[in-house]
Amino acid sequence: MIMLQLKKNNPMKKKRLKSPIFIIIVMSNILCLNGQNFVSVSSPDRTIVLTTLNAENGTFFYNITYKGKSVIEPSILGFSLSKPEIDLNTFEILSVDSSEVDETWKPVWGEVNSIRNHYKELRLFAKDKSGSGIELQIIFRVFNEGVGF
Repeated sequence: MIMLQLKKNNPMKKKRLKSPIFIIIVMSNILCLNGQNFVSVSSPDRTIVLTTLNAENGTFFYNITYKGKSVIEPSILGFSLSKPEIDLNTFEILSVDSSEVDETWKPVWGEVNSIRNHYKELRLFAKDKSGSGIELQIIFRVFNEGVGF
């Protein structure tokens, strides 16, 4: 959580800042953005925005905003595997791909005749920086109704 102490009126009063632009600027200053990668994808109606940051040290952050307000503050993404037993929390992004899907399909049974499947996808191809040699794809899908990854 990013806190800012306001000196106007009451010097002890704190206000929580939720602007995604401010969060990105703060992350930039904290992590010294040399060689780091920002990638964003929005929902088809542009109300939801998912932003990722791969810091120079390999730490991978993401945050989500809805109508310009932060709903998931910058968070670290990592994986713990059981076979092989390893924690993956530093990545090198090898490449990025994005696409948009807008299709309709008919369910076999149910209350509706057709279902619209409309989203934008961000696909990150990454390699573990700890030397395990593990490569993975991190897929984010941003719908008008939410985010999946």
